[in-house]
Amino acid sequence: MVDFESFLPNWKLKPIIENFLNEDIPFWDISSISVPKRSIKADVILKEKAIIAGLPIAKFIFNLLDCEISTNFSDGINIESTPLVILTVEGLNTNILSAERLVLNLLGRLSSIASSTSKANSIVKKSISANNANIPIISATRKTTPGLRLFEKYAVLVGGGNTHRLSLSDEVMLKNNHLKFFESITDAIKRTKKYSSFTHKIEVETETKIQAIEAAKAGADIIMLDNFSADKIGEIVKKIKTVDNSILVEASGGINLSNLEEYSKTGVDIISLGSITHSIKNIDFSLEILD
Repeated sequence: MVDFESFLPNWKLKPIIENFLNEDIPFWDISSISVPKRSIKADVILKEKAIIAGLPIAKFIFNLLDCEISTNFSDGINIESTPLVILTVEGLNTNILSAERLVLNLLGRLSSIASSTSKANSIVKKSISANNANIPIISATRKTTPGLRLFEKYAVLVGGGNTHRLSLSDEVMLKNNHLKFFESITDAIKRTKKYSSFTHKIEVETETKIQAIEAAKAGADIIMLDNFSADKIGEIVKKIKTVDNSILVEASGGINLSNLEEYSKTGVDIISLGSITHSIKNIDFSLEILD
């Protein structure tokens, strides 16, 4: 079992959560300030099937507002039977009320991303098991919500996916707009190697078979086949691997849960889907105050 909580140390969570709370409560919570104060308990309830993601974040938010939580669940658990109480919080009623929407929003979004990622993995594994081929990595993209990248990429991990690069500093990715300023893909890779560490892989986004083969011959570590139809990819993968079998091939662009099975059979090493982070519907959570 993966210890997902280790990906979210308190020192990393603190400035992010404080920023979210300051956005929501820039001065004081005028809805809760007049409420007669007392200690209470409340349940956070999951109301539909989901892979849970975001419990360490919910715990941190409540703890920051001097509340304590208890739960028998952890991130990554698949919940089939709902409604279900996933955590109980105890503390001052006004603090719980102030934290409520932030906690529910984050749990809903992150659990949806984890669930979508898990579905993608299931589709690929089922398809590949029937064809006895290598299982491609399901990966996110950089199409994440500003301010939420850490949490959304974390949710992809919880769902069994790969984060892809986490920032522009992680990996060289020469996209079509970069390539417009070079004489050729070969020139781009040659110049890029002068500016990047040996620890950084070089990935090239390609839009044609000719570009893909040139990138392979020029020394790219990863070649992205962008917006290729599934029926065209298999042949290109074989040609790339003939040049250098160690090159990783990534399919991306226009891939979603409805057409993922087609791409899983093409022989690519990686399938990246922006849809698992930007086209999801929040999982339904609610908070119920106990009498």
